Amino acid sequence: MRARSGSARSHGLRDRRCSLALPTDVSHTGGDDDARHNPDYSSLVACIVGNFLIRAAAAAAGTLISLYLASLHVAGGHVHARFVGLSAVLFYSAELIGSPGFGLLCDLRGRKPFMLLGPGLGATAISLIALAPILPLVLIARFLQGLSTASSVPPTLSYLSAQTGYSETLRGRVMSLFEVVTIVGIAAGFASGGILWDRMGHAAFVPVVFVYAASLLMFLLVRDRHEAKAPGAVDEQGESALQTAAGKLGASVSERFRILRSGSALRLVPAWIAVNAVVGLWFSHIDFQMARSDDPRQLLVGGFSGTEIGIYTAVVAVLFTVGIGLWALAFGRLHATQIMVFSLGGLFALVFVLFALNNSAQGQDLRVLVLTILAGVALLVTSGFTPAALAYLAEIAEDYPESRGSLMGLYSVFLGVGQFLGGGLGGFFADWSGVNGMIVFTGLLGLVAAAFVYLLIRQYAGQPRRVAKPVRVRGGLH
Repeated sequence: MRARSGSARSHGLRDRRCSLALPTDVSHTGGDDDARHNPDYSSLVACIVGNFLIRAAAAAAGTLISLYLASLHVAGGHVHARFVGLSAVLFYSAELIGSPGFGLLCDLRGRKPFMLLGPGLGATAISLIALAPILPLVLIARFLQGLSTASSVPPTLSYLSAQTGYSETLRGRVMSLFEVVTIVGIAAGFASGGILWDRMGHAAFVPVVFVYAASLLMFLLVRDRHEAKAPGAVDEQGESALQTAAGKLGASVSERFRILRSGSALRLVPAWIAVNAVVGLWFSHIDFQMARSDDPRQLLVGGFSGTEIGIYTAVVAVLFTVGIGLWALAFGRLHATQIMVFSLGGLFALVFVLFALNNSAQGQDLRVLVLTILAGVALLVTSGFTPAALAYLAEIAEDYPESRGSLMGLYSVFLGVGQFLGGGLGGFFADWSGVNGMIVFTGLLGLVAAAFVYLLIRQYAGQPRRVAKPVRVRGGLH
């Protein structure tokens, strides 16, 4: 489940814009300074609505692609879970690689073009499948979808940060609204994608293109004072900026690896990646498994309509987000490793409950209902791992104040790498034994996470406790 938000903690903080700072001679600060004191509320609304629409379209598109591939499998096509995993790998790799690059470009060339590029790439991707539904184009479409997400997030958050920089209160409210809208958009996309598939079949891709177009229209309405200079004026400065940025990027990567070799981070990173892999595994493969040819031995394999799959997936996304909110109440009372331990306990409980649920017989309605409720409770408990790990990373960053931004930026890397591995490797387990194979892979990933959390606890046994402080988690799942 991929999380996307940002916040500034201090009153009057300078606009960070995108992920990479550039020299002041090309960063166009004047317009942003004006925006800090005179926020354009109509543009803020347009930006947030545009974000809602692009999130809903992306989630709906992901659901439709899974259902389309499952329909090919049902019809006797040679489509396997490994292919679904490959499409997930292309999506997450494009997002992981593209975000830093688009962050740099929006600093250099202005935010607005890349706000518009996001829905443009998304609409292009879905149009390919709508017009020519062949498997190679599905892979290209997923890669373009990843680039769409990578393109839209940095300029959108940069713009919101610039518009609210003069007021910590306004910034907190706007960023919270951004997170809520993101989750609601994703959940709405999951649900609507399944409903559209049941009503329209392959033609359901066409309305998604129009949703992307509506998002593009909203971003067109955004008035941004942070504009790029004329091409002739930026060529020389742009070349210098790119050289400077490349040097900073190299130094940043080197510093990150140096910090990661420290004992705390070295034990935290594998555990965090393993849990993110669980998220990538289930959100990449469960739609396909539930919609594929029926397997009478497994309750969750086959036999579900698109509407049911979309609603179930949306509920899971909402439950996971609610769980993160509930765990926020524990910050300050428990330290990060304790929350991680409880969350991993929830993950192992979820594994056993899902195995029992998936191997229930048809007609055992009461058993299925009870196990479904228990699975929801276990998911709420499991959701605490991500904010706890992020809080622990913030504690590690306190030891490296000069590299705090660079270190916290690793959150996106861990999220992307985890989902990349979960989506890719999960295809082999799903081909091996359907949902049971996914459950086994989830248990193995849980064991990896538990082993490294145990090592992390042992390292600091007898030392002062690290008390978890709330750290904002990006609201992104797909």
